[in-house]
Amino acid sequence: MKTITILFSALICLFGLTGCVPAPEGSGPGRPIAAYIADDVTKAEITHRAGGTVTEWTAEGEELDALRDWASGLKYGLLDSEENPGDHDGGEVYEVVLTEGYYPGFSYVICGPDDCYLLIEGYWYSVTNPSDPPAASPADRGAGTLDVSKYVVKGADGEAAELSGEDAEILTQVLSGGAWAEGTTDCASDCTVGLDGRWFRYHSECGTFNEITIPGQPQLASAPPPPAEGRGLPLADAERAAVNAVLKKYITLGPSIVENVG
Repeated sequence: MKTITILFSALICLFGLTGCVPAPEGSGPGRPIAAYIADDVTKAEITHRAGGTVTEWTAEGEELDALRDWASGLKYGLLDSEENPGDHDGGEVYEVVLTEGYYPGFSYVICGPDDCYLLIEGYWYSVTNPSDPPAASPADRGAGTLDVSKYVVKGADGEAAELSGEDAEILTQVLSGGAWAEGTTDCASDCTVGLDGRWFRYHSECGTFNEITIPGQPQLASAPPPPAEGRGLPLADAERAAVNAVLKKYITLGPSIVENVG
């Protein structure tokens, strides 16, 4: 993504400036300006912009409930009028548009793991407890096609396949023997890998696994959940080559089909 200033000039036109006095201490129906999804809202239109890729989908049901709880738990403070996070290079943006209720929606801007902002009705807020939105596109969720009782891999372009037991064992050994770090890395990904109900994103160029939870995608009851902020595993060159060799049997890897994982 280039500078996100251009993007937010359009967003400000969409949400508009308001004369209400912001009250950033908490969310709720009494707020004049808020990142708030009311209980009677049944859907949210989401646009995810990252790395030059734009993905759009509708969040409903359990995914909307998770998004509602996440938004209500955010803590944020109003920025000075001269501060504009939209001037930053790069970044990742989730636009949430609500066509029901009194709140028009909001945008969540990720400039870094601890550098996140909200744009609400033309006002910028700095988020003091940043976390990735619990929202996943249909491609990420696999539209219910990924069977968590098996070993599977799904490419960024939608192709999916079941791993052989031998290849799944190779990946399991790599994942079990590495030194994991708390928190997901700021890295792109070629694919999603499922092993015994645990989900991982992987980037073939830098050789990085990120263990994640995919909203709407079930996990085995026996699979331990990753930390709330996820965790990451960078591979040595030899391990990266071995993992890439396995995955190339099933899906297409390469820089032309990547998506940001946050």
